[in-house]
Amino acid sequence: MRVLVLCFIASLVALGDAQTRRPAPRPTSPLATASAPAKPSSTPPMHFTAAGLNNEDDLVRIYTGDFQSIQLDRGSTVFMLIISGYMTDFGNDCKQFLPPNKVEITQQVCADGPSSQPYSPDGVHDVYGNRIQNTGCTSYRTEGTGVYADPQLYDAVKDVAAQSQAHLVQNMLGIPTGKSGRAANPFTISQEITDQLVAVKGETKSLIRANGCGSPGLKNFQSNLIRFANGENAVKYAGAIASAPIASPSGGPAKDADYTRLLDDLVTDNARGWMMNRYQPGSISDPIVSHDPRGFPVRIIARYSYSSSQGRQSGRVTVSFKDGTPECLYFSDAPDTCRAPSQRVISAYQRNAYANTK
Repeated sequence: MRVLVLCFIASLVALGDAQTRRPAPRPTSPLATASAPAKPSSTPPMHFTAAGLNNEDDLVRIYTGDFQSIQLDRGSTVFMLIISGYMTDFGNDCKQFLPPNKVEITQQVCADGPSSQPYSPDGVHDVYGNRIQNTGCTSYRTEGTGVYADPQLYDAVKDVAAQSQAHLVQNMLGIPTGKSGRAANPFTISQEITDQLVAVKGETKSLIRANGCGSPGLKNFQSNLIRFANGENAVKYAGAIASAPIASPSGGPAKDADYTRLLDDLVTDNARGWMMNRYQPGSISDPIVSHDPRGFPVRIIARYSYSSSQGRQSGRVTVSFKDGTPECLYFSDAPDTCRAPSQRVISAYQRNAYANTK
């Protein structure tokens, strides 16, 4: 277990204390700044959208400054992946909109041999979700990535990485952290991180593309992203476009829902991270629902089908609920492993999108 703990701590350190700044070459012409503004603009509110993204609700809440309703934990791996992914994607896709005092993003890479490999949080991907070949290494060195960032955003990323590192150590010791109040299982945390990587992969690139590098909406989003990461007060911005009414964390769905359709969507999204098997969409059957005294679900058990090297197989999935919301998926081939449910499906469920119409 010590090796596992050190592996994951090291992956977060790569975005935390081990990262250093490299001043960017002095620009030859003035560049637009992307730093967080001190005050909201007095011009009419500009539109911002995160429609269709897995974390749409929380991304919109960050933009609008509704920090108290954000369900993401600042110290979670998911938020670390979101903010670091945004920093890197903006640095790659929006170079002309970086401030003059931009700094180079650095990373730790393997120093053992001629072929350097980056750190990997799960043994398969680097810290940005890209698949790598191997991570067998005993020593590392810091290297520039050739990608630059706003220094305020870079500082916020490193602070979030440090919090995520601390939370990971606490979780590995069985100490619950964050809003979920659940400690990670040291034997299954690799799979949990894989689920998180799958859930956020490509989200920030899509967010930047949808809003435009130089748009006031994206600039305001970044300013509040930094504030949220730093635990500061939000600036309120209007003009967000949502694909549906934003789900309320304190709200909830009707007691009678179409649980077959709900489980089908939950398993479909989770199956994006499966390595070997392939889920057969629409194969959820025989759901058995357990309710609490108020009539809300606490656990659902159902059968599903998947294809493997042995052909079509059947399995069983159990979905546990917390406060009326899906919390974990457990599959029969790994009954003790909590697989994270899709935030996109959870948000739709909270909006009553799965209401039983029969």
